[in-house]
Amino acid sequence: MAMVLTAFITKFLTVLSSYAEEESVMLLGVPEDINKLQRRLTRLENVLNDAEDREITERAIKHWLKELRDFMYDAEDIIEEYLLRTKARANNTSSSSLCWSPISCIPVSLFRHEIGLRIKNLNIRLDEILKDKEIFSFSTIVINQHNVSRGVTSRRTSSLVEQDLVGMKIEEDTKCLVELLMKDDQRAEENIEVFAITGMAGIGKSTLARKIFNNEILVSHFYPMPTGWVSVCQDFSEIDILRTCVRVFGGNPGELTASKQDLEDKLCELVENKRFFLVLDDVWDAKVWKELLNEPLRSCAKGSRVLVTTRDEAVAKGMQAVHQHQVEKLRDVDGWALLSKSFVLEDDEQDLKRLKDIGMEIVKKCDGLPLAIKAIAGVLIAKERNRETWNHVLQDSAWKLTGILPDGVMGSLYLSYKNLKSPLKQCFMYLSLFPKSNLYQGVLARLWIAEGFIDETQSSLSPYELAIQYWEELIERNILQPNPAYYNNEGCILHDLFQSLAQHLAKDECFYGNVQSFSETVSTGPSSSKSFVNPRRLYIVDREAKSIPESLKELKSLRSLLVQMPSISIFPRDVFKKLKSLRIIDFSGSSIEKLPESIGSLILLRYLELSQSHIKEIPESIGNLINLHSLILLKCKNLKRLPNGVTSLKSLQNLNLDGTPIEAMPKGIERLHKLRVLTGCVLSKNSNNSDPHCSLEDMKSLSVLQHLCLHNLETVTSKDEAISASMRAKEKLRNLELYCTMNQDCQEEDINRIQEVFEELCPSKSLAVLIIDGYFGREYPNWITKLSTFIPYLKRLELVNCKQCKKLPSLGSLYFLDYLDITGASSVTEIGPEFFAIENNTTCCFPKLTHLYFCGMTNWEEWSWINEDEARTLRLTPLKKLQKLVLNGCPKLRSLPEGLLSHCTALTDLALVSANNVKEMKNLYSVKHILVMDCESLIEVSNLTHLYRLMITKCRKLVVVERLDELQDLVLDDQEMETLPEWLLTAAGEGKFSRIQKMDFESNAQLLSRCLMNGPEWMKFSYMPLVRGYTPGVTSYIVYTKDPLSFVSKLPDVTVGNDGGGSGGDVGAGSSEDAGIST
Repeated sequence: MAMVLTAFITKFLTVLSSYAEEESVMLLGVPEDINKLQRRLTRLENVLNDAEDREITERAIKHWLKELRDFMYDAEDIIEEYLLRTKARANNTSSSSLCWSPISCIPVSLFRHEIGLRIKNLNIRLDEILKDKEIFSFSTIVINQHNVSRGVTSRRTSSLVEQDLVGMKIEEDTKCLVELLMKDDQRAEENIEVFAITGMAGIGKSTLARKIFNNEILVSHFYPMPTGWVSVCQDFSEIDILRTCVRVFGGNPGELTASKQDLEDKLCELVENKRFFLVLDDVWDAKVWKELLNEPLRSCAKGSRVLVTTRDEAVAKGMQAVHQHQVEKLRDVDGWALLSKSFVLEDDEQDLKRLKDIGMEIVKKCDGLPLAIKAIAGVLIAKERNRETWNHVLQDSAWKLTGILPDGVMGSLYLSYKNLKSPLKQCFMYLSLFPKSNLYQGVLARLWIAEGFIDETQSSLSPYELAIQYWEELIERNILQPNPAYYNNEGCILHDLFQSLAQHLAKDECFYGNVQSFSETVSTGPSSSKSFVNPRRLYIVDREAKSIPESLKELKSLRSLLVQMPSISIFPRDVFKKLKSLRIIDFSGSSIEKLPESIGSLILLRYLELSQSHIKEIPESIGNLINLHSLILLKCKNLKRLPNGVTSLKSLQNLNLDGTPIEAMPKGIERLHKLRVLTGCVLSKNSNNSDPHCSLEDMKSLSVLQHLCLHNLETVTSKDEAISASMRAKEKLRNLELYCTMNQDCQEEDINRIQEVFEELCPSKSLAVLIIDGYFGREYPNWITKLSTFIPYLKRLELVNCKQCKKLPSLGSLYFLDYLDITGASSVTEIGPEFFAIENNTTCCFPKLTHLYFCGMTNWEEWSWINEDEARTLRLTPLKKLQKLVLNGCPKLRSLPEGLLSHCTALTDLALVSANNVKEMKNLYSVKHILVMDCESLIEVSNLTHLYRLMITKCRKLVVVERLDELQDLVLDDQEMETLPEWLLTAAGEGKFSRIQKMDFESNAQLLSRCLMNGPEWMKFSYMPLVRGYTPGVTSYIVYTKDPLSFVSKLPDVTVGNDGGGSGGDVGAGSSEDAGIST
């Protein structure tokens, strides 16, 4: 299986219907052939669901569907090329007698004959396919509520906690394995011991390993070496594995050549005489250890550990694991609990109780595997909650595919796929091209659109908005797992079993691998015995190869070509002349400096990306790409100009230039009426009429923009130019970024002009994100001071480096604002009640704001709150949802406002950096995490009853730290610190830090030597469960754990003071080697 024919044919028929009656089609004399094609494809629609269900088990149907898919790909290429040619010809005749594109220069008679013949041949091929259909006796399936789930409309209240994935035993198993991994076996012959977690696919091995990996006690045991996690795929690259190991152990593989020997030497050097902990996740073959990593890691110190997760016990034995832990299946009762937690339980608890008997039967079919249960939960959550629907899931034929699908993929996962809408099935299969842990929302959304997977005909949303909705639905269905390292689900992980399913379904069409595996498995001939014959999509990742395989040029049906090859610097000369079906090209990160002129022959191309490449020049022939939707050129440091041909890209929707030093945009951008995203757009004065550039007034005709980023606004000559841009009329605009630069010789005339210009840049009410950077007017524009009137739906606002404005605008009435950043407002001396100003008799006052940043406010002295009496009268609670407050670079601010205490009851994170006049921080009852840094006058931190983590850097006058009842994590950082703070000793004597779990401090070797057991500083921290001290670069360190007692140190020759210091006979203070005791 590959192309989802139900989705593909439905969209293809829509295209045929919309164009069959066009005048240009009638003139070419082929409407009847198109109508015939349309009628025959319509007959196929109702049998495709049955055919695609049966192809997994019936080889003959699989071959028939492959023939039909090949036909549909060819048909789309022919029809799309035909339509593009007719458009090009129409554009050419209406604009000029000259040929602006090669495809419009073919004589009409020749063009009519060629297209007519190709469409007739399509009908002949389809006739043969329809004849063969009759032998399979397909059932006609009408889609109803049981066959395909509706879209997920309600989000669950919370994600499943880790222990849900492997049952309630996870805490017990974690504790047991952590103790085993830390236990010193004096009888061990090797410096490294291997431990293994084994079990069936989808049972939770990686989750248990991650729980162990994050265990603080274990991390401290192997300190100062960082613990390492390496995901090992089935077809792993030795170079990539070595590079990852170097990186996780603190090295920089980017500084090295791609040589395997160099990487091995570097890895050996990094671990030499050091004790480390490394997780190798999802290992399929013991040779990754025996033949690759064992030798370079053997230079380590005794007690090093490797934890491996694998489905195959033989792999664990092959790696000579000293201990194997088998993860057990969930009991049925635990499985039902896991399934139940997937639903919003507000009014559904009774419904679930009535469905429990069916639910338990479904759980039994999941065979105790958490992943299978989560997959089925993703199916059920999108269906009606009644017995008929759940019974239909229970009886579905997909369950029988367990054991038939490859790599341990369960029928429940196929059932999850089967219940996706047809367009979403295509999006899921496309994930097979990518590493399972590197999936990014924005990238995949644009690629899905370029491939034609997004069916916007049934939605009022834009294609990009719909693609994001698809992404969210894959998360809701538990197919994609949000990566916690990314904001707002922008990065996700695909479980390896779902990846195996996607690869199986797409295996005839999608290839991912390096150049060598491409040469070994991909063929261009129909009679080849290789795994891939004429694939449609390629993703080649190879750090060593310097050129594209020559055989790639013969893949004439290729649609997606994604290449991650840093060393490639040149294209084969005629590669694009042969790959005529390409829709997507991505050579990000390559060393290519110039595109070949032949790029202009790819008239079907929709997506071109060269981000972070060495590209210096883009040919004018790019103007021939009349179907191009996205041109992505992010951070191309060598690219100074765009070709004028860019202005001919009439279909262009995304032009992304952020981080690319374009000196000026070519004149003619205003002709790109379909642009939705334009970032990195540089404005300039048109002083040279022979080479005109894009100006602000050229934005007028770009009426469907959704994201606009303008630079060099100081070059705008008058407000008339800003008026001409018609910013207020851009009703679809959601993101607006305005950048300008104040020159050192800025005159009063310049200041007045920039104020006038910005006054005319007021966007439409639909705006959600506004960033203004470098504005040098003395007053904000009128619309900025009344944002709740002009832009009432604003969610994010950043005012950066508006250095001359002495007052901030009143922002409290912005109902939807959740993120506010004021940076570099160096003329502001006071923020008062007007900041919270209540307009239009409304009682809202930052009702949704969660993140607030004040940075670089070098002259800000006073922050006063709204009047308490007025607040009570109006029943106001300013900033009631504020969660994070950052004050950075506010050296004159005298104190925090009292209102923070009574109103900001949701505040959990507070950072105070370089606030030199603030003397105290106390009575903030909701705060859980605090960072105070370089606060020279800070004396007291107290009465923070929910504080969990406190980080203190260079606050040398701080003498009172008390009433921190919940404090568990303390961090101190001061390289000039001679002794640990005295308040630590006070806390020890009075038991004030009764719940503290650990303390980390960075200082100097002199202080570390005072912290040895029974040394001068010993009593200040000996009551804590875990203490780690280190110098910058971790050249010296101490690590102390209370239970079990352990003290390890590495110190240079340092003389300890005469006040009773020393090692207490346990550890030599002058030792240059690791030393320690443990019991």
